[in-house]
Amino acid sequence: MKIGDEYSIVEKISETAGSRVFRAKNRVSGDGVIIKHLSMNNPTAADRARFRHELEIIKSIDCPGIVRTLDLYEDGEEIVFIVEDFNGISLDNFIRINRFGVEAFLPVAERIANTLGIIHDRGIIHGDIKPHNILFNSRTSEVKISDVGISSLLARSEAGIRIRKIEGTM
Repeated sequence: MKIGDEYSIVEKISETAGSRVFRAKNRVSGDGVIIKHLSMNNPTAADRARFRHELEIIKSIDCPGIVRTLDLYEDGEEIVFIVEDFNGISLDNFIRINRFGVEAFLPVAERIANTLGIIHDRGIIHGDIKPHNILFNSRTSEVKISDVGISSLLARSEAGIRIRKIEGTM
């Protein structure tokens, strides 16, 4: 299936060396979605397995503070995530264009901490918390964490282990 058959692109949101992100509409339902197209040449079987693992992790989290992943498409060289669109923008972009004092940020920080607490209780470590991966809708005050891609699902038996090294961004 080609993404263009089911979705129409509304706008490009961002582009990095690793991905292109678009806001789109489902052609049938009219629902808004975000399309994250991974920029990979010749993705390996390990790459594809990692993305399927990410999808499994995200779908296992029933938490309103996490951006829901709706689907994963693999079509030849193309790997594309379809995620919910709640009209949020990354916190780094929001701060760049808006005044956002400490008093206004505290409720946002509380929502982020609560969401991290929920996913940590479920044995999931995000591993890349940064303003780019936190989305904020200023009209609704919704805050959601995205890009759970390098998350680690900890086995319950490992919950008591001593951590010697932490990787990721914080």
